[in-house]
Amino acid sequence: MVPSRSSLPPPLFSQAPARRRRRRTALLGAIGLSLAGLSLAAEARADWPPPPTLPDPPAGATCVLIRRGNVGAVADADVSLGNGNWATGAYPYTWTGPSPFDHWSLYKFDLSVVPAGSQVVLAAFSTYVSWNDQSSLVRIHRITAPWEESQVTWQNFGGNASWDPAVVASFDGSGVGHKTVDVTPLVQAWYVGAAPNHGLLMEEDPVKLHAYFASESGTVNLRPSLYVCFVAGGPCAGLPEGAGCNDGNLCTTGETCQLGQCSGGAPVGCTAVDQCHEAGVCDPATGQCTTPEKLDGAPCNDADLCTAGDMCQSGMCVGSTPVSCFDGSACTNEVCDPQVGCVTSTVSCDDGNACTADGCDAGTGCIHETVICDDGDACTADTCDPATGCGISPVSCDDGEVCTTDGCDAQTGCFHTGVVCNDSDLCTTDACVLGTGCVYTAMTCNDGDACTEDSCDPAVGCQTSPVSCDDALACTYDSCGGGNCQHMIQCPPGQPCSQDFCSTPEGQTGANAWLCANGGQP
Repeated sequence: MVPSRSSLPPPLFSQAPARRRRRRTALLGAIGLSLAGLSLAAEARADWPPPPTLPDPPAGATCVLIRRGNVGAVADADVSLGNGNWATGAYPYTWTGPSPFDHWSLYKFDLSVVPAGSQVVLAAFSTYVSWNDQSSLVRIHRITAPWEESQVTWQNFGGNASWDPAVVASFDGSGVGHKTVDVTPLVQAWYVGAAPNHGLLMEEDPVKLHAYFASESGTVNLRPSLYVCFVAGGPCAGLPEGAGCNDGNLCTTGETCQLGQCSGGAPVGCTAVDQCHEAGVCDPATGQCTTPEKLDGAPCNDADLCTAGDMCQSGMCVGSTPVSCFDGSACTNEVCDPQVGCVTSTVSCDDGNACTADGCDAGTGCIHETVICDDGDACTADTCDPATGCGISPVSCDDGEVCTTDGCDAQTGCFHTGVVCNDSDLCTTDACVLGTGCVYTAMTCNDGDACTEDSCDPAVGCQTSPVSCDDALACTYDSCGGGNCQHMIQCPPGQPCSQDFCSTPEGQTGANAWLCANGGQP
């Protein structure tokens, strides 16, 4: 039967110097009584308690349980601040926690039972909690300094400097019974020499107290143990630490020997072959990756910018909907390029006619408006040639009439001014004859008076001068009247006239002479 909590020995306590020896004697007596009780319990039931529950051995591995009374050498001891120089290696219990000072439990297992050249693949440490003061976390550390079971004490162990503060494993100390933890990396390091095998140490915060059966317990199944599984002649057999190896798994690469194990290889990456496949799984036997398809309908991108709603169908990325590039304008051409997507270009509305203004209406498309060729000058003729566009030529204002001067006004257009015919000769009548031009007609100077002589001076025009009726006879008074010259005899003053008074220069008498009368006046 399992001993009750009240039947187990109390923890070791530190006493004042004057009382320490008496207390120690009484405590040893209690220990003897407890051992006797445990021995009787073991005799009464040989299978009590059951062995620790250990992990399943890895495939192909050989396992050994290192425990005093079974296989291999085991050392354990308790060191306590309150019992600084007391060696307790022969005592059947160890402790962790305060009583009232710190207790540490020390364990060391001989690994020589594991054949040389083997590969340690699993290691589990077991201890039996015989007494507990409620729940607390018990921590396990690697011991870094040598010690002997029969001699180790708090004072000669070296304190905190003798163990690595890194936690190797831990367990909840509540309840009575076996506590088993995995210590594979630590045992691997011991086995390959990466760390010296000085054993392991258990400790906890100085709040609760736990007691454990030691190797001195009369019941084998209560003793601490180290369960070690190994593979003889593994891939790292005979190889130094860090050497390359092959773990036989084609899904890893770059393995090296680490603590006697071929490990650390990088996994073969089974990335998805494309966006319509999931990441695969590597087959260790072949090194080949599976290529599982994604479910139909999974979103994807077919790299075609002219499709939308791409989704996976039977492992292929399929674009389900064509992209519409229509921008709503009749003035653009829209096409889709799978590489760049929608491409828009302007519609060419050029009709090749220079006489139209080409444009585009977004709603109706191309428009062609007639070009108005007007330079605003009434003196030019504006025309349009479909090939060259607007042309400008002077307007012809020639009316074909020589009697006009033709001209053009930019605002009003052609004008025709009558030609002024003037030869600057006042003796001509100047006129312009249609179809002929200027005609200069000599002016007839006739005042209708026979007693005058008409003439024309180009500078002043017609001139009139009296007709000369002078008959060159001194005895006649020449005058003109009635359109004829008259020659009247001019008698000398005071003398009567006679017909024969005057004679012509030749001496003839004027036949038509007037008779002088009335004093000789005609």
